[in-house]
Amino acid sequence: MEANQVAVAVKAAFDHVAVKAAAICFANSEIMADDAVKSLAVILGTKPTFALWNLVSVAFQAEYKAAKKANDEAAARGWQRLAARMNKDFGLAKPKAPSENSKAKAALRNKADKAIKALVAKHKTVAALQRQAGQALEAGKPADAEILMAASKVAAKDETKAKVEAQAKRWTKIADAVKAAKKAHDERILNAIEKAIALLVPKIAGKK
Repeated sequence: MEANQVAVAVKAAFDHVAVKAAAICFANSEIMADDAVKSLAVILGTKPTFALWNLVSVAFQAEYKAAKKANDEAAARGWQRLAARMNKDFGLAKPKAPSENSKAKAALRNKADKAIKALVAKHKTVAALQRQAGQALEAGKPADAEILMAASKVAAKDETKAKVEAQAKRWTKIADAVKAAKKAHDERILNAIEKAIALLVPKIAGKK
C-alpha cells in the first residue's frame, strides 16, 4: 500500500466513530439531520480523494443499514440522498476515479521532481545548472538541457527564499538592537542610525 493510501486508510479509521454517529443520525431523521451532513462534509474535506470518498461511503452505508435495519439498496439510496445534500450545502461531489493515464502522468511528474531535486542538490547554484544546461545543448542533448533549466528555476526560487529569510533575520537583529539602545538611552547607536539614514535615504529615494 502506497504512503498516501495508508494516510487515507488511517484517516478513515480515526473518523469511523464520526461516520457511525452521522449514519445513525441520518437514519433516524433525514429531515433534521443537518449535523450529519455537516459532520461528513468536514470528514471529507474540501477536496476529498476518490479513495477517501469510497471509504466513508462504505462505512456510512454499513452503519445506516444497521441503524435503519435496511437492505443494501436502501442504504445506498440513503447515501445518495446525503451526498446530494452535501453537494447542495457544501459543493462536495464524488471525485473521479484516477485513470491509468493520470497515474502514469503523476508517476512521470514524480520522477521528474526527484531528478530536479537531485540536480539542485548536486550543482547547488543557478549559474552551475545553467552552465550544465548549455553544455548539454552543445552536446546535442536537449532533454537533459531542459531538465537542467527546470532545476535552475527551482534553484533560483530556493536562493530567493534563502535571501529573503536572511534579510528578515537581519532586520529582526537590527530592530532588536534599536530597542535595546532605546531602552538603554544609548546615544552612540542613535547617532550611528541617524548618519546611516542621512546617507542612504536620498539614494533610496533617487531610485524610485
